[in-house]
Amino acid sequence: MKEKLHILHLPKWYPNPEDPQLGIFIKKQIQAVSRFHTQSVLYIKSVPKLNSKYVIERKQEGDVLEIHIFYRKPLMKSKQLIILGKLYAKGIKEISKSIGKPDVLHVHNLITPAIWANKYAKKKKIPWLLSEHWSGYTEESGVFASKLGWEKKLWRLYSDNATITIAVSKFLETSLKKNRIGKNHHIIPNVVEVNTKDLDRNDGEVRMLNVSDMVDSIKNISGLIRSFSIIAQEFENAKLWLVGGGDDLGNLKKQAQALGVNDKIKFFGRLSNEEVLSLYNEVDFGIINSRVETFSVVAAECIMAGKPVISTRCGGVEEFVSAEQGILIAVNDEDKLQGAIRKMITTYTNYIPNDLMNHAKTQFSANAIGRSLANLYESVVL
Repeated sequence: MKEKLHILHLPKWYPNPEDPQLGIFIKKQIQAVSRFHTQSVLYIKSVPKLNSKYVIERKQEGDVLEIHIFYRKPLMKSKQLIILGKLYAKGIKEISKSIGKPDVLHVHNLITPAIWANKYAKKKKIPWLLSEHWSGYTEESGVFASKLGWEKKLWRLYSDNATITIAVSKFLETSLKKNRIGKNHHIIPNVVEVNTKDLDRNDGEVRMLNVSDMVDSIKNISGLIRSFSIIAQEFENAKLWLVGGGDDLGNLKKQAQALGVNDKIKFFGRLSNEEVLSLYNEVDFGIINSRVETFSVVAAECIMAGKPVISTRCGGVEEFVSAEQGILIAVNDEDKLQGAIRKMITTYTNYIPNDLMNHAKTQFSANAIGRSLANLYESVVL
């Protein structure tokens, strides 16, 4: 085996100008493993009103070479597949010319990147790995289960060609196995890193933070806003910070106004990852009110920042949050959510920040996750 392998990542989600938070956890995993082996990224995304047929952007993110290709999406699906084939070939050629041909391909989320990874890997006789982060496989979501039979068969066919399938939690791994997605399953959680700062706050506020995509059917932000409107009547100093963008953002703002709490809820919109990480230093605890989460980076980041969390029992969260890190409640139970917020407002200072941070560091540090991924890459080329 070569001393340093070259791993080419083909992500379906990745930070981009439209959504700087999309797939940020994928980027952090790649950065983490770059200390052990050479990493590159080829990210291809359609953009609605692009002036040219496609635009190629070359980036050097630390030790990782990234090629981003944005293309104008055609009206016909068959034509899109032809365009994608040419763009993936062009991107791989550009990367190979710069830092050599890849030894392993790593696909992040089915299905489009897997089609081209599988084709290239067969041609070059190299292995490819699949990582899954999508909540659509879970029973709670039911999105994969609702797909047509031929679609599910296609997804299973491609996933079965991956040498290894990686899930970010036991909860997601169970869902993948139930849906017959992939083989040789492994669990590697997300990387979580937060730069903590001791801020001397004298504002008297109790701030709670939620970071999400503002897709209410999954994140249940409307339930959080309703619950907070009750709490705000009891605790004058309570403030709710909401970070994220999405289709439901406008309606959620209207809801806050209708409930008379728009002056106590701050909508930040979409922020960069660096901006989000800095906010953890300015709040007192986090809230995750989701109906389903395969992991919950936000919960892990809160704990890494030394802040306790309130979270629904929505899947992956229960694997690293217990009474020592916060409060777990049932999904879709606003009475329980209100009770948890009341309790946290009066007890959040009882949690020991260093204990919370150490709990997260032992599981989610960049070095630990990077080494786990490196071990898998090394195992498939021996």
